[in-house]
Amino acid sequence: MTLASTVETKTMKVQLLVLCMMSLIVVTKQLGISFTCDRNTYTDGCSVPKGIKIEFKGRFKPACNKHDICYSCMKTFGLSRLQCDQRFKKNMKGICNTLGGKNFLDKFLKRESCKTHADIYYVAVRVGGASATKNRGRSRWCRQKWVKPCMQ
Repeated sequence: MTLASTVETKTMKVQLLVLCMMSLIVVTKQLGISFTCDRNTYTDGCSVPKGIKIEFKGRFKPACNKHDICYSCMKTFGLSRLQCDQRFKKNMKGICNTLGGKNFLDKFLKRESCKTHADIYYVAVRVGGASATKNRGRSRWCRQKWVKPCMQ
């Protein structure tokens, strides 16, 4: 293989790579793939101390993700930590209200247990959440259009 053909091959590979990347961007925009409250790089679900098993952690993940976003963007939207925490509690209890059961009593007991755990999570962020809001509140990404619905 000559030097000219090697350079030409490498140039073609770079051009193909650039074309693929541009195509991926176009397809992503056309499909409407974007960040959401649950699909982004700014949230990490429900944080609990290692070794402690807490019920409903997985079920509360959407509320925990919104809470993470609220803490990060609260100053941008003129909210206080208390308002973020109250929204967190409301979102968790909303999740609890969707639980079903085998019968009326089973459904009632599951929902009440869930709401009790929501209260525990709420108290935990009220007691230990202050440090999580330090140096947060005006992230550049907070003005992206997907963020505002997450602040509810």
